Amino acid sequence: MKKTPLYDRHKQLNGKMVDFAGWQLPVNYGSIVREHEAVRGRIGIFDVSHMGEFFFSGSSTRTALNWLISNIVPKAESNRAVYSGLLNEAGCFIDDVIAGMLDENSAYMVVNAANIAKDYEWVSSRLAAKRSEMNWDVTVTDRSAEYGLLAIQGAKVDTVLKKIFPTLSMLKPFSIVQTTFEDEAVIVAFTGYTGEPGVEVMIPNNKVLRLFDVCLELGVEPCGLGARDSLRLEKGYSLYGNELNETINAWEAGLGWTVKLKKEDFIGKKRLQELKADPAQYHNRNLVGLLIEGTLPVRAGAEIISSQNAEIKLGTVTSGLWSPTLNKPIALGYIGYIGGADQLDKETVHIKTRGRLIKANVTARTFV
Repeated sequence: MKKTPLYDRHKQLNGKMVDFAGWQLPVNYGSIVREHEAVRGRIGIFDVSHMGEFFFSGSSTRTALNWLISNIVPKAESNRAVYSGLLNEAGCFIDDVIAGMLDENSAYMVVNAANIAKDYEWVSSRLAAKRSEMNWDVTVTDRSAEYGLLAIQGAKVDTVLKKIFPTLSMLKPFSIVQTTFEDEAVIVAFTGYTGEPGVEVMIPNNKVLRLFDVCLELGVEPCGLGARDSLRLEKGYSLYGNELNETINAWEAGLGWTVKLKKEDFIGKKRLQELKADPAQYHNRNLVGLLIEGTLPVRAGAEIISSQNAEIKLGTVTSGLWSPTLNKPIALGYIGYIGGADQLDKETVHIKTRGRLIKANVTARTFV
């Protein structure tokens, strides 16, 4: 089992450690609700050092990135990153990533922990082919073992950032700043997974503990995976392995805004164009929000059943939990149009869980 540079500190803070994608990480430090509310109302910090970091270099770097991912990679002078799908030829998700240029000839990409090896093989093998075919000047290096990643998130994050990085002010989402922390070069990206203002700081392993401790000294609440999940689900953010995988395409996932068909080319473009031209195909299933009636949360894998005919399965729940903000259960799930079910009322469905049928209302994916 892998450990981040903060493992011992998590234990000292009474973090409840669990296995997540092969890493020992805290699910909470005593109360998911307290940590959730700290981020919504104040500020919290998450250890996300299990995430992977790839670095690209060479004069063809931006061209290569624009071919690898579906979104448009901004020019270096914009100092901005993008969220995007790393897609296969079917337009489905190898992973969902954040990528940005660091200068004209270098860039970075943050990938999900469970996908580091798979993503690196995918990216490196395809770049190798392009170097041969197009004579691209680009190399990729997996430096995940060298860096930690801390997510500092919350409504009042600006007050802490000014104390840690005196020259740094709050910028627009997805802005990138290259700066230093105690003489070590760090990358500060105005990104996150909570729906609140915040940053994710990519920092060498030898300074991860120091930055974490400085944040705690400034009154920042340590937060675990549980709060990270409830915060992201309230905002309708997808989780790879739940809402996204190698069989779900970008249209179905509701991530069409990350697909830029006007680009000259990218992996998966041809198939996504074909699907868009035939709505019956790419509307085969859609990711929806589900407001659960009652107090019983539903879990991933639960069947979504027609409220008019219990014999008709409409889809499957992909994520579900208790929303501390709404004080009720919420979920995401895919609803498909099968067996004439497209004629049924989609506003109310039943979810089969623990031998019971629970009523739920279909909503937009953003709950708060």
